[in-house]
Amino acid sequence: MRANTSYFRRAAFLLCFLSQSSVQSHILPFAFYRAKPPTLGWDFTALTALPSELTFTRSSTATYFDSAGVLQTASSNTPRFDYDPTTLQPQGLLMEPAATNINLCSEDFDLSSCWNTEGGTPMTVTHNVTTAPDGTTTADRLNQAGDSWTYADLPTTSQNTAYVFSIYLKAPSTAGTVRMSIQEAAGAYTIWSQSNVNVTTSWKRFYITGTKTNTNPMRFLIYMGAGHLSQVYAWGAQVELGTVPTSYIPVPSTSTVTRAAETLTFNTMSWFNATEGTLFAEYTNIMSENASTYRVFGLFNTNVAGTFAQNAIQIADSGTNIGTGVTTASSGVFSPSGSVNAAGTINRQAMSYKANNFYISINRGAVSNDNSGTLPAPAYGYIGSQPDGNMRSRYIRRIQYFNNQITNSQLVGL
Repeated sequence: MRANTSYFRRAAFLLCFLSQSSVQSHILPFAFYRAKPPTLGWDFTALTALPSELTFTRSSTATYFDSAGVLQTASSNTPRFDYDPTTLQPQGLLMEPAATNINLCSEDFDLSSCWNTEGGTPMTVTHNVTTAPDGTTTADRLNQAGDSWTYADLPTTSQNTAYVFSIYLKAPSTAGTVRMSIQEAAGAYTIWSQSNVNVTTSWKRFYITGTKTNTNPMRFLIYMGAGHLSQVYAWGAQVELGTVPTSYIPVPSTSTVTRAAETLTFNTMSWFNATEGTLFAEYTNIMSENASTYRVFGLFNTNVAGTFAQNAIQIADSGTNIGTGVTTASSGVFSPSGSVNAAGTINRQAMSYKANNFYISINRGAVSNDNSGTLPAPAYGYIGSQPDGNMRSRYIRRIQYFNNQITNSQLVGL
């Protein structure tokens, strides 16, 4: 007891001594220093609902994986906090542009109005025999009977356009291969893309991409000939524009289904400091995109599609290049260069701003800066989307905002 009393007396003396000496208070070790907390600090990998400062919109349902790895359907205007279906690790808030599944009857491979089977001895299809990725008994079993394949009837497709064909497959007992193909459905029956995929006894989504090069019809095949599995479970077939599949869009009938684009906006800007501040975003790009600039965390003077980029403070990227910076009156006052990680890898961008004083760190790398430029006066804020509706498929993992310009060492540490 006496030793504890002595300890607290020494500690009290030390604190009193330091508080009375402004000179010695400057020599406090770094461990005592505590940075100012962020004005906004959101970890979307841990949230189950959005903060009150944000408004989310999506005019359709959409699918996502829950923490148990089961595919769920979110109702309209409901955000999706997605999980990896294999590792069950949280991936963050899923944000996607609009997409349309043109593969009719995406879960009913035995419907003659949507799917066909061909070959020397056509395969047979048994409907609703096992549990699908969404937990329902809606997965079909395809049985090889000699050299056979099944394919879908599709609506009209466009020439010189890339399509991606995706499907969930699972082996009933023994792992093996299945061939996926994108093929001309007339003329020379040219194969535009094909791949042998390794199917295991666990559900996995496979995809291939092909570009239609002529005006003939297009078809998407599952082939189970010699050397491949004789049985496979199939579910959730999807065909859409692009090169990487978006989240699954169920098509229960003979009409295509569209998932609407998503927006996430600030419903208040009371937290924003127009004089100085710091933006930080941690995110994962799901797809490789074209050269357009897509905002991760953007602050704009207007929310008008044609003019919003003229005055902006933003964290953004374009392909694997950053698009982060500050624009005032259509002039890029801070336009740093740099690269972000490839799709599927976490990115971190941190930028601080003040008139004639701008700094950025990409993926915790060295800070670059610009010491010239005025600031815009943003009145609108967007996360994972932007006023013109264009967006990149992403997981938004963390967002932070400080209403001061933090130090460069803190910038790198975010």
